[in-house]
Amino acid sequence: MSRYRSDSMSDENRGRSTTRYTTSDGLSAFYRERFGSHSPEEYMNLRISGFDDKLERDEIKEILTAEFRKFAPFEIKVVRNPGDDERLAYVNFERRDCARKVRYNVMDRLKKALGRRVLCDPAGILRDQEGKYIPDRFNRALQNERCGGSSGGSGRRSPDRRGGHRPKEPPQWRLKEDDADATRTLFVGNMPSDIREYEIRKVFERYGKIEDIDIKTPANTDAAYAFVMFQTLEQAMEAKHEEHDRPIRQGTSRCKIGYGKSQTSRRLWVGGLGSWTSADALAKEFDRYGPIEKLEYDDGAEFAYIRFGDTNAATDACRAMKNFPLGGRDRCIMVDFAKFFIFNYFVLLKKSEYNVKLYRIAGTEKLLQKLLRDEDGNAIKLHVTQRLALASQEGLQDRLTNSSSKQLSLMIAVGKQVDEMRPLVRYLTEKDAAGVVTVPDGILYIFPFCDMAIKLLAHFSPHVRMLSDGCPFMLFALALKAPSAAPSPTHS
Repeated sequence: MSRYRSDSMSDENRGRSTTRYTTSDGLSAFYRERFGSHSPEEYMNLRISGFDDKLERDEIKEILTAEFRKFAPFEIKVVRNPGDDERLAYVNFERRDCARKVRYNVMDRLKKALGRRVLCDPAGILRDQEGKYIPDRFNRALQNERCGGSSGGSGRRSPDRRGGHRPKEPPQWRLKEDDADATRTLFVGNMPSDIREYEIRKVFERYGKIEDIDIKTPANTDAAYAFVMFQTLEQAMEAKHEEHDRPIRQGTSRCKIGYGKSQTSRRLWVGGLGSWTSADALAKEFDRYGPIEKLEYDDGAEFAYIRFGDTNAATDACRAMKNFPLGGRDRCIMVDFAKFFIFNYFVLLKKSEYNVKLYRIAGTEKLLQKLLRDEDGNAIKLHVTQRLALASQEGLQDRLTNSSSKQLSLMIAVGKQVDEMRPLVRYLTEKDAAGVVTVPDGILYIFPFCDMAIKLLAHFSPHVRMLSDGCPFMLFALALKAPSAAPSPTHS
């Protein structure tokens, strides 16, 4: 999202009055369908549509930046609507009344520069239980005060341990046990320090599908803890009720289980759905908080996933839509943050480029975000500059299997289109080699279907199976760079 800031505020500080309009002029059908024909009293975001088809994305952004210069600071993001591919611009202002002044004072100039069909709607707003408009994104502090303040801190912090001079004493955990605080993520404490992921899965998968397991082993203690994320809220609640105060491994201490704080992301899980709703109905309620990149929902399913273009929009939607009566008073929905596991990358080998999707199956997501993303969070291109002969590479296999979950990220890679990766798979298979991509502070190994890939999967993710028969699936292993004992690759 582009950002513009100006030190000049003279135009707004001149005290010019703004006429208060109550007509529906300038409102799109999109807005009228959701909010009616009138504008709220206060809003700080705009959704602009109806641009001339001849204008490119950068041209739209440049024109808006120039026209809004005196209203800085602001943010502009130009996107394409997933439904009809129409270009939309979302503009977030930081000063009050700027959005309103744009709608009532600048529209004539915008129509001349961007096309006569341009429409400008208030955005980032919602209605309260009485049907009144209330501002959203830039009023979090006020809402926190009304709710008694934020809890502060992160759900993934180190647990509160007492008796620091006696490290082998079982830690004392501060747990959120009330179901009113329920999230899809469980905090599971007081486990053996050598606990493995497959042991946790064996116990908790009986309650439902697990989306993620993050194991923590604090120093100077014999106890580990983990965050276990389920697919639905009901699964997490049942698992907590059944497994709290029970040992995860026979002969060990009893586990202490509470609800963890959800990790903020731009992807939401929406539960409590059913045959009474649809993907269109979900889109109409959620896209007022910002552009939706992807909505995953099968008709009649109990839950959906909604991915926004940015984290702020997802945060607004998560807060506002929790317990929202989408299907009426007796059909309130549940909303929680969801992890964003699928990443799109381009793999470059010689003169060929392959568009692949990566599904993380083991290790830490933070490593992937840190090493394979640029400063703006965009995926970097993966240049295969070397190949590593797989014969007699036991040292590499041992080094990877002995890596902790904080030092390694293991991913299954598939082509974005069917068979798109087949030439790359064939090349590495014929060479009996792994591709090597060097990134700052790390190395990415690209394995075709081979013995080493099978052994790595068996060690880290025994529940996952790779298919043979030339199937275009690959295993990506991203590891922190180890200065010593580096393999001897061959230039590709």
